[in-house]
Amino acid sequence: FFGGWSVADVSPYVDGGLRDAAEGEGEGAEGEGEGAEGEGECLPVPGDRLTNGEFEDWSDSLPTGWYGEESNADWVEAGSPAHCGRTSCRLVNEGERHQRFTVPVSDLPAGRYTCRYFVRGEGEIRNAFYDGSRFSSYQPEGYHFIATDDWREITYNFNLAADVSEGFELIFSFHNTVLESGSLLLDTVSLVRQPGPCDEVACPEWSACRVADGLCHPLPGRCDDEDDCPEQRRCDATHTCVLEEGRCESQADCDLASPTPRCDLPSKTCVAGDPCADVVCLEWQQCAPATATCQLAAGRCRTTADCTGSLPACKGETHTCVGIDDPVNLVANGGFERWSNRPIPYQGEPYVPEGWMGYGGFGENEIRADALARVTDEPHGGEAALQIDQPEVAKRFTSEYFDVPVGSYTCAYWARGHGGIRHYYYSSGGWSPETFRVDLNQRDWQRFTFTIPGNVREMRLIFYASFTQADLGHIALDDVVCTRDAPR
Repeated sequence: FFGGWSVADVSPYVDGGLRDAAEGEGEGAEGEGEGAEGEGECLPVPGDRLTNGEFEDWSDSLPTGWYGEESNADWVEAGSPAHCGRTSCRLVNEGERHQRFTVPVSDLPAGRYTCRYFVRGEGEIRNAFYDGSRFSSYQPEGYHFIATDDWREITYNFNLAADVSEGFELIFSFHNTVLESGSLLLDTVSLVRQPGPCDEVACPEWSACRVADGLCHPLPGRCDDEDDCPEQRRCDATHTCVLEEGRCESQADCDLASPTPRCDLPSKTCVAGDPCADVVCLEWQQCAPATATCQLAAGRCRTTADCTGSLPACKGETHTCVGIDDPVNLVANGGFERWSNRPIPYQGEPYVPEGWMGYGGFGENEIRADALARVTDEPHGGEAALQIDQPEVAKRFTSEYFDVPVGSYTCAYWARGHGGIRHYYYSSGGWSPETFRVDLNQRDWQRFTFTIPGNVREMRLIFYASFTQADLGHIALDDVVCTRDAPR
């Protein structure tokens, strides 16, 4: 059990990936038998990718080179007797929930691998692997049931569909061990890559060897001759499939200034005519001849992310960009135009932007009023912007709570200056996901957008300012908007 998930619960790869790899194509349990018991010389296995597979070297009560990051076994110790050498590795887990004991392996080329090992004692064990990003599935026959004083050989086969340079871990999953029977002893573990049909094949840069036949085949978009290209393309001197003159695969392939500006997709040919003739767009869209697709018309929008000018909010009902003070913007005084004196705990009645300096509840304001200023030097919109002077570690500047109807939302704001800024929100759904700090060092305004999922109600916006500097006016904010997205 790792991070709240069982490895068996992790979805396997498909299309020739990790499912076949971990299941060993039905051969995960092949090669079982009995080996010799007692101490003996550990002979090297040709091509073995593991170190210390005989568990002869130990450090800090763990076998050297083992117990990778995906391990979570509670009880691993040096054991006796050994299949070869002096020591084996004892795995103890009397519970039903499995535990993982792993060995990291680096620089594994793609191919078919065989892991062989010996076990004895009493318990259940199975195998899988972690490729650096995802777990494989376990072999379909499940656990091997061990209840013997003789060494039993287990063979686990798997495929690696792609090279793995680092992060690979071979997994031994075990449970239901019986302490009175010595639990499970593991020894003489090896991992060998089996020879593949492409190992000795050298292909040109435009091709790759295919394991199915051991031959070089062109990569996608590359070719050896004309037969490797679709009918509208030819094979050029660089072994690349290029479009024949006058042919097309999309509207972008036809020259709008030519007599044949339209791509006829059935024939893959540029022909005369209007590229937008058969394109039907919504009222707030227009057809772009270069792509023959519908795009936003000037001043129109799907969400606030589409409104980048002096009209920063999107009115979903009409798909029109509107001003900061339009009722569609749920953020009161998002342009920081209105300021007034009002009582604030422990600060008297300072001059602050209306609708902000939110107190009470989670995410309440931390910035003092004397760190804020109304500035009128080139605001992004309107007559004023907000300046935050916070030369030390980050503190919160927050809005008052405001209600939002059910739906999804797009928010945007503009910032400039010298210092760090990042945004959050707190709502009935809890804290927003973690965001990264942006370090600004510019006089020009920069726009930031983010989305808020549906089913939140009461909400407040939160800005963290940090390490601001006066050379560019600390950090300035302007035109903060949040609008409900129109249904698609």
